[in-house]
Amino acid sequence: MGPLERLPENALSEELKARLRDGAELKGAFQARGSRSVRTHRIFSQAAYDLQFTASSTEGVFIAHQADIEFIPDDMTFGGAFCWRIQLRVLDTSNNVITWINPQIERRYSSDGKQRWSIYHQSFGYPTDTVRFKLFLFTNGAGTFTVNVIS
Repeated sequence: MGPLERLPENALSEELKARLRDGAELKGAFQARGSRSVRTHRIFSQAAYDLQFTASSTEGVFIAHQADIEFIPDDMTFGGAFCWRIQLRVLDTSNNVITWINPQIERRYSSDGKQRWSIYHQSFGYPTDTVRFKLFLFTNGAGTFTVNVIS
């Protein structure tokens, strides 16, 4: 820094230059990944629901349901996209929204760039216990998801 840059009347100009320099460094880091990986995406299927847990045919019989969700980023460069939130819409068999059911969602370990979760739900064997789930994944970067019913 030269003597003219240290003058009090140039302090604002120097502060602005420093902030522009910091912003350019951040912008360069994000551009290395591409704008698609920085933008927030809401990923969902076109189907009315993505997952259905069917209740037992015998009243009062407890069933523990589990399904696994796997998010696969489109581009695996720099570690791929990151899913930071899963939102579920719970529906009955007529596709009406149910607000009082809140299934447990657990993030699972992944080492291959794909991200995985398990959804757990309990039903007690009444016909009204059959539920459907519509999934919405909020991600930084594009990708697709799959659902696999375990039990």
